[in-house]
Amino acid sequence: MGAKPSSRLSIRFTGILAQPLRWFLGYAFVSAWTLVLYSSGVLIIDSNNLLPLSLIHLSSSGAVIITSALIAVLATQLTPLCRRRELLYLIATLGALATAGVVFVSSGVLGADWMFVFVALTAFSGVWLQIAWFELMATQGIRGTLFCLGVTAVVGTLLFLIITLIPQELGIVFGCLLPVLSLVSLRPLQSDRLLDYQGAKTGMRLTKRPRLGQLFRQTPLALTVTVGIVFFSYGAIRTLQLPVDPTAATLPDTLVSLAASLIAIGIALAIALYSYRMNAAIAFYIAIPCIIVASLLIGIPDSPSQLLPQTAVSTGTDLVRLLVFALFIELSITKRIPAIFLFALLGSIQFAGTLLGQLFAVLIAGNALVIALVVMVALVIAMLVLVAARRSLSAKGIAAQPGTTPALNDLAHASALTPREFEVLQIWISGHNSAYIEEQLHISKNTVKTHLSHIYAKTGTSNREELLTALENQKPAENTVL
Repeated sequence: MGAKPSSRLSIRFTGILAQPLRWFLGYAFVSAWTLVLYSSGVLIIDSNNLLPLSLIHLSSSGAVIITSALIAVLATQLTPLCRRRELLYLIATLGALATAGVVFVSSGVLGADWMFVFVALTAFSGVWLQIAWFELMATQGIRGTLFCLGVTAVVGTLLFLIITLIPQELGIVFGCLLPVLSLVSLRPLQSDRLLDYQGAKTGMRLTKRPRLGQLFRQTPLALTVTVGIVFFSYGAIRTLQLPVDPTAATLPDTLVSLAASLIAIGIALAIALYSYRMNAAIAFYIAIPCIIVASLLIGIPDSPSQLLPQTAVSTGTDLVRLLVFALFIELSITKRIPAIFLFALLGSIQFAGTLLGQLFAVLIAGNALVIALVVMVALVIAMLVLVAARRSLSAKGIAAQPGTTPALNDLAHASALTPREFEVLQIWISGHNSAYIEEQLHISKNTVKTHLSHIYAKTGTSNREELLTALENQKPAENTVL
């Protein structure tokens, strides 16, 4: 009798997540930690002991770029990162100590220049923890990853609100512990979507290690350019919105900022879940106008409320981030590219764009009108890039890159798959789960299982990873027709 509520909860999320949602809530602590570090005065005892906030953000962005680039270069050596728990706990501890260092600087115990060191260390730690969680979430498929990101972002925002409302001493302690607490629910899952180049040590089938240049060539250039431009705009706009003194922020100011974040997350998640199956360019066409609206609003002198511009810019950037996640997961699954390489690359591009936007805003002394004009020009360029590369920015376009569809046809022909089995195979290797196949093909759960059983038997495989390996090793056939 006692097991029924748990069973109902599991059924409720069937088709979205393969594992319980609680296993992924640890990322909410990372999200809350980021807000504590960069969006509040929780850790700041006396703002007079600090460097200008814009310089602190510039330092953080620079550290994120360097760390992300390092992880991207080492991606094939680190994969799978989410199973390296000892390394991650060491990095999380470093992040906790660096967070305490920020408090020491703000209280005057250490000189203001030390802030650069501690901010860089928190950024270093945060990138590692985020990418480890992203890699693990990606094992849940596209819809599951978007769902996890949306839920954990909301939980992290609410957790941050609690930290800002409790006494500052407790908030500081909790804020310092957040990076370590984030790893408590990180489980080293055994998933066929986790590439493992160290498989020979455990008797697992070893996947061929690709070269770094090959990984870069498989990443859509138009997508990376568009992301960079969007986050350039974000960096410029957010620099204008930074408070001069973060400790002077009132509770209404904090609530407005959090409300903007929650509204933005909800809108972005809804649009992302709808559009990723069709063409990601649809979401970009919504995101970019949102940021243009934000740039226009900040250009209005004496604007009565920051809720609308904050919501607009957050919605636009959150939407871009979620859609790029979906596309990169698709690319990781279909082309066997390490997820941590793609997510590290995304971090580098995102924060390189943000850093350039921040530098631009600082150099022109925060002239809102000039920023609004430059942002609009940059986003028009991004729209032109999207129009030129519309096909490559769809999930189906990425899955059907040169070499993938012929290999599928050849494998289906060699294995004598029926047309229906071929349809199931196409969806299955793209990373979707059986519930998605049921929905798309209008067949029952048992029918999906039967088709998958026949596919495995005919192709001589036993799971998704072996299917992808068989596709990778498939030799071209002559006159292949289904």
